[in-house]
Amino acid sequence: MAMVQPEVGQILPRVERLKKRVEARFSDRNICDRMADLHGLTIRAKKKVKRAGRPIYLLRFFALLFSLALFGALGWGFYVATPASEPTQLEFFGLIDAIGSGLISLVVVLAFVFSLERKVRRGRIIEELERLLSLVLVIDAGQQEKEPLKVLDPEYKHSLGETDEKPLTATELARYLEYSSEMASAVKALSFCYLAAYSDEQVQRTSSLIADAANSVVSMTMEKRQILADALGHHRAAA
Repeated sequence: MAMVQPEVGQILPRVERLKKRVEARFSDRNICDRMADLHGLTIRAKKKVKRAGRPIYLLRFFALLFSLALFGALGWGFYVATPASEPTQLEFFGLIDAIGSGLISLVVVLAFVFSLERKVRRGRIIEELERLLSLVLVIDAGQQEKEPLKVLDPEYKHSLGETDEKPLTATELARYLEYSSEMASAVKALSFCYLAAYSDEQVQRTSSLIADAANSVVSMTMEKRQILADALGHHRAAA
């Protein structure tokens, strides 16, 4: 069965709801800044994805002008160079050579324009994907710092200095890991939107890097939440 590609219009409401939840629970944490970055990139993607699938009309306009000018020059040259009487064989082959050279020049220019258009469009997509890749790596780094077993260790809280970040409670940590997972999934979905709009080898490779990093975040946060749940169960049983 074919995979259904997400649309930015479907992702944005989900990101906005997640942003409200993150701000309500973690207004003083760095995850709020990452959430703001994700929200901004989602809004940005709503415009960028639409533009990614469109041709660059300015380049095509210049290609059209060049084509018209070249055909006009060829037509005028053919009209001027054609003698009133029947042309000799040498003159005839000279005209054919001029027309052939003009057509080759036209093909070369058109090939250059379309190649340049592909490079520009690819560059725009790669730039946006690299922003998403940087964000998902930051999300990953944030969740890696959160160790579930430390939450239940009383000695850990006493070892913190006054300048250290206030430790999370077990409930807060579970929410933090859940939100990190949702953010990574949203980043992955956005990368698929760009991939659906414009796909080539380099775009696919960068999108795969994002998907791998996002899947790693989802997997690790799920594992940590399970460890936390098991530890809480043992803690309550011992109490």
